[in-house]
Amino acid sequence: MMDILIHWIREVDTDIRLGRPPLAGEARSESLAVPMMLQCVTHELLTLDPSLGARYRDIQEWSVQKALSHVQVRRMH
Repeated sequence: MMDILIHWIREVDTDIRLGRPPLAGEARSESLAVPMMLQCVTHELLTLDPSLGARYRDIQEWSVQKALSHVQVRRMH
């Protein structure tokens, strides 16, 4: 089930609407919630079975990068 969810998020629905059709005039967007939830689920799976670490390392890194893309960096002068 987890593999299907990962495929759906990363391969099928690239702007992360998770199956909802776009509305007319809707701007393309990426939700912060999706990578955060995926990170949480993989963390829980690894807590239950640490041997899955290698299997989900890539998706954890992807989730962190997607979440960090929502952070605005302010430069101090």
